[in-house]
Amino acid sequence: MDSFRLETLEERRLLAWGTYPQLIQQDQAVANYPSITGAGVNIALIDSGVDFSQPNLAGKFWTNPGEIAGNGKDDDGDGYVDDTKGWDFYNNDNNPEDQNGHGTAMSGIIAGSSFTSGGATYAGIAQGAKIIPLKVADPTGGYSLAFAQRVEKALQWVEKNYQKYNISIVSMSIRTPLADYNATYADEVSRLIADGLFIAAAGGQEDANSDVEYPGRANGVFAVSVVEPNDTFPTDSVNRGPGIDLLAPGDGVPILLRGGGNTTSAQATSYATPFASATAALLKQADPTLTAAEITTILKNTGSNVTDTSTGFAFSGRTYKRLNVFQAVKNAVDNAPVADVKRPTAVASAANVTASGATSYSFTVTYSDNVAVKASTIDGNDILVTGPNGFSQSATLVSINTSGDGTPRTATYRITPPGGSWNSADNGAYTLTVVGGQVTDTSGNNISSAALATFNVTLVNTSTGTISGVVYNDADADGAKSKAEKKAIAAVLFLDLNNNGTRESNEPLTSSSPRSGNYAFVNVAPGTYNVRQIAPTGWRQTLPSRFYTATVVGGQAVTGLTFGDTLLNLFSGTVFNDLNASGTQTSGEAGLAGWQVFVDFNGDGKHQKREPAVLTDSAGGFAFNTLAAGSYVVRIGLQAGWSRTTSKALAVTFATGEVSKGNVFGLKQI
Repeated sequence: MDSFRLETLEERRLLAWGTYPQLIQQDQAVANYPSITGAGVNIALIDSGVDFSQPNLAGKFWTNPGEIAGNGKDDDGDGYVDDTKGWDFYNNDNNPEDQNGHGTAMSGIIAGSSFTSGGATYAGIAQGAKIIPLKVADPTGGYSLAFAQRVEKALQWVEKNYQKYNISIVSMSIRTPLADYNATYADEVSRLIADGLFIAAAGGQEDANSDVEYPGRANGVFAVSVVEPNDTFPTDSVNRGPGIDLLAPGDGVPILLRGGGNTTSAQATSYATPFASATAALLKQADPTLTAAEITTILKNTGSNVTDTSTGFAFSGRTYKRLNVFQAVKNAVDNAPVADVKRPTAVASAANVTASGATSYSFTVTYSDNVAVKASTIDGNDILVTGPNGFSQSATLVSINTSGDGTPRTATYRITPPGGSWNSADNGAYTLTVVGGQVTDTSGNNISSAALATFNVTLVNTSTGTISGVVYNDADADGAKSKAEKKAIAAVLFLDLNNNGTRESNEPLTSSSPRSGNYAFVNVAPGTYNVRQIAPTGWRQTLPSRFYTATVVGGQAVTGLTFGDTLLNLFSGTVFNDLNASGTQTSGEAGLAGWQVFVDFNGDGKHQKREPAVLTDSAGGFAFNTLAAGSYVVRIGLQAGWSRTTSKALAVTFATGEVSKGNVFGLKQI
C-alpha cells in the first residue's frame, strides 16, 4: 500500500490528452475571464513537498509574511521556527523540498506556468494562486500510520494559520485507511470543514467495488475521481460510488517533473484532485464570499454528466459530474455580489441652546449605507464637537436606536458644556464633525470626515452689573476735565427709564460723593439706560451736553461716565441778516458769520482789550460760557454798510450757573 498510489512517471503511450483543455473548457475560461487566475487565494498542498527550483513553478509559492527568514525564531507564534515557505513534517524542518515528485506534479496542475508537451501547450488551472507546501510523505511515497500522523500535524498547522494567512483551500491527493483516519486527523478535517475551508481529496483507485477512500469519503470533503480523455469514466480499477463529487482529468495528464521538464501521467485520482482545488481557487477569487458548500454546489451543477458504463461492480452504472472550468467560473462571476464601494453617510440633528444651567447636551447622528452600517464601529470616537474659545470635545456615545448591523442606525451622543453647565460665556456656534475612518459598513468601507451640523448657544447673562463715573467742578466751563479740575461735586443722578428728562419714583437714584465725586448704580439688570444728573442748585451741566446712554451686559461694569458742572454762566445767541427788518429771525434769514460780539464792561459802547469778545460762527452763533455772577451788557461791533434792526445792546443779570439762550442781533444791509 502506498499513500498516493503514485504511478510511474516515465513516458507512456496513451490517448493524447490534448482534448482535455477543451473537455473541461479551460481554454474558454481563460479566454473569457483572463483576470480570474486565483490571485489572492492560498492553497495548502498536503503532499510530498515541492521542487522549488522547477522553472515552471517559479513565483508560484507562498512566502510567510509573519516570519523573518533565517533568524532562528518563531516570529509568527505558530510553533514552527522560520517556516517561511511551509514545513517539512517528515524531516521536521522548514524546507519542504520534494524528494518524490508527486507534490511537484500536483503544483504544476494547480498553478504551473505554460509548458509544451507532445506539441501542445498546457498551463496550471489557477496560475495566480499561491501554493503552501506541507510535506508529509517519505521519499518512497509509502503508507504507514506515521504518514497519517504527519498529515494530522500538517492540518493542525493549517488550523493555526488559515485565518492569518488567508488559506481557503486544502488539496490532499492522499488516502488513509478508515481506522487510521479516525485515530489521527479526522477531527482536524471536521473542524476545518466546519470553519468553511474547501478540502479536496483523491477518490482512490484501490477497489472498483468500494466507495471512495478517506479522507475523500468524510462528510464535507470534496472527493475527486478520473475522467478519461474521451470523456468516459474508467471501467476498471478506480473506486466508484456515491462518495464521488466530481470527475476531472486523471489519465495521461501532462505533469511537471522534479528538476525540470514534463511527462504524461498514468491513471490516478491523485492527478484529478488538483484540478478541483485549482478551480475552487478561481471561484474564490471571482466571489470571495463563497462558502465551501457553495463552491461544491457550483462545481457539481456546472459539470456535464458522465455515466459509468462498467458492469459487475457494486456501483456500476452511476452517473457523475465532470469538471467544466468555464461554466463554473461563469456561474461564480455572474452571481457574485456587486462590490460595495459606497461609504456610509451621516446626518445630524442638534438643537440650539437657549436656556442656561444644563450640565450636558445631547444630539443624534443617523448613519446610513447602501448595504448595512456595522453597528459595532459606532462608539465614542465618532463625533468631534468644536466651538468658541478653542472648545474641542469627543462626544460620548449614549445609545443606538437599533442593535445589530443594518441601515439606518441612529446614535445618540452627549457632551459636557465648556464650563460644566451652559451659561452666556459659552455663547457662539458649535460644529459637529464626524471623524473620518471611524464608522464603517459591513463591507469595510469607512465614513469620510465631514461637518454635519452646527448648533448655536445664545444665552442672556442675567447677572447684574454696575454703572459708575464721577461728577466734577468744571471750573473753566469748557466741558472737558483737566488735570487741575479735581474738585468734586455732590450731585444727584438717576436712570431715566422712560427718557423724559424727569426723575420718576420708580427710577433708580444715586448721589456722587462730595469728597471724590464718584457715584455708582449697583445691581443693575442687563439692559440699556439713559443716565442723567440733577445738578446742585446754582450749578449748570457742561458735560455731557444732555445725558449718557449706557448698555449693561450681565455681570459687567460700565465705567467712566463723567459729569461736569460749573458755577459760571452762559450767554448765547445769533447774529442774523434781518432781510425784512422785523427784528425777529424768520425763515430764510441766515446767520451772519465773522461778526464781533463783546461784553461791554464799562458801558462805553466800544470794545476794549480786557472785554470778552467772540466772532460768530458759520451759522451766526455766539456764546460767552465763562461769565461769573453779575450784570452784563452785550453788544455787537457794527460794520460799514449795515444797520441794526434790533436793540444795539442786550443786558443780562446772572446769579450762578445760569443760562441765557436765544439772544439775537438783527442786521440789515443798507
